[in-house]
Amino acid sequence: MSARELANSKTLYDYQMKLAGYKNRKVPDYVAMVRNSRNLLYARVLRAYENADVNSKQFAMQIAAGVNAESSPRRLFEALRKLNTLKAPTKSTAKTTMVEDLAKSKNFSNYGKKMMKYKGMKNYAKALVEAKALVAERVRGRYAQLKKAQRSEVNKYMDIDAATNKGSSPAVMFNALEEMRRFRDPANQSWRFK
Repeated sequence: MSARELANSKTLYDYQMKLAGYKNRKVPDYVAMVRNSRNLLYARVLRAYENADVNSKQFAMQIAAGVNAESSPRRLFEALRKLNTLKAPTKSTAKTTMVEDLAKSKNFSNYGKKMMKYKGMKNYAKALVEAKALVAERVRGRYAQLKKAQRSEVNKYMDIDAATNKGSSPAVMFNALEEMRRFRDPANQSWRFK
């Protein structure tokens, strides 16, 4: 039982439950432990401020400035809760977001614009590879939903093996998705060039 154990509580409720347990067991130096736990909680607030996203630093500063080492645990936990929502994304989260955004592109033009937006970011090359794999999976899934006659028509105008190969150009993949898009509407299943 220590001030650090108390300050490491995940929530105010957790903190209060530990506090009640310590009080019931008449832990020595109970008052000093509570005071020290506030100092440690405030240190957590400052760390959370440091980890805030750069675009949210101004708001994070206001939150951190609203408390100090003498603030109540309730106020300190509230500040922590707010600051934790402003955390900068981790490298893996940033890359995952990039991959998902690229893979959800509506068409090749949209994909190209997103590529320009992310160019130069860390893990950009890896994100492109992973995004292409997801787009290839989209093509594969869409092709699998087509009826046999629809697949035959699509095969006349595109190479499905190339479009589902993650090593292919994104242009080929998005072209395949565009070709298959006309089969979404049952009223528009005829070949548009006949």
